[in-house]
Amino acid sequence: MKKHNRKLQRTAVALCLMLLVLLSTSVTAFAASYHTTAAITVKNHVPYIAWNSNSANDILKGTGTNTVYLASLNGNAFTTKKLSEENKPVQSVAIGNLNNEVVTAYTLNSGTEENPQVQLTAVNAKGRTTIAANGQNLSPSFAKIDGSSVLLWYAQDAE
Repeated sequence: MKKHNRKLQRTAVALCLMLLVLLSTSVTAFAASYHTTAAITVKNHVPYIAWNSNSANDILKGTGTNTVYLASLNGNAFTTKKLSEENKPVQSVAIGNLNNEVVTAYTLNSGTEENPQVQLTAVNAKGRTTIAANGQNLSPSFAKIDGSSVLLWYAQDAE
């Protein structure tokens, strides 16, 4: 039991260090960019963090490039990977485990005021997939239901 608790403690410490690195990186290297709140998951005691950044420091993300990132702790070093660059506003980012893979999901505002469309996109090791393109697909979230990992979201006006 002590060995398991030690792993949990190391994972918690790694998560805290990862957040500190993310925050310090946001302040120094990406000072001209707006960053959203990070989403966090853990797989096999390895912490993963996903977030998005806007190059124009636009809080509404309507101008500039919106980039979705994934960072993980590999040994004693952090690795950051650019998952996607979008010219449309990225509204929210979630991260979780599906089919034993770390998956990042995000919503992309691809519509107009007259015809609102928010598509849901997922990115894993195999690439990027549009999950839902029609209607307004909001608030992606990962959960475990009856022992199975699932991706959930609120779908409004979907066809």
